[in-house]
Amino acid sequence: HLQQKSENAVLAILPYKKVLEIEKNNMEALNGLVECYIRDNQRKEALMVAMQAQKLHPNKAQPILMECLCYSHLGDKKLEAVEAKHRRALSLEPNNAKVVLKVAEFLIKCKKSDESLLIMKNLFES
Repeated sequence: HLQQKSENAVLAILPYKKVLEIEKNNMEALNGLVECYIRDNQRKEALMVAMQAQKLHPNKAQPILMECLCYSHLGDKKLEAVEAKHRRALSLEPNNAKVVLKVAEFLIKCKKSDESLLIMKNLFES
């Protein structure tokens, strides 16, 4: 089953690359390419795409969250640095429910449930 997932990821890489040839700043294609690379264990390539996305979209949270996803799979980044990146993403888009959820999930993994609940509460009160 894992091999099939990897094969599907490889098949999906080419269409994402084609979209990016036409529209290099297409966030959906950048995100999809990162996810495919990760599924295919091409983690360093995924990180390079995430970094490219940050250059193209410096004021968006999604590229930062893509980078965090890469680091979670690479396992070579300090937790504090990844937490800082999650906080930066949240500061860019504090009212974006997807961003808040990703940051809240990360905080729970860091055993910071109270803080996670607080940012979720802030979203619902805004």
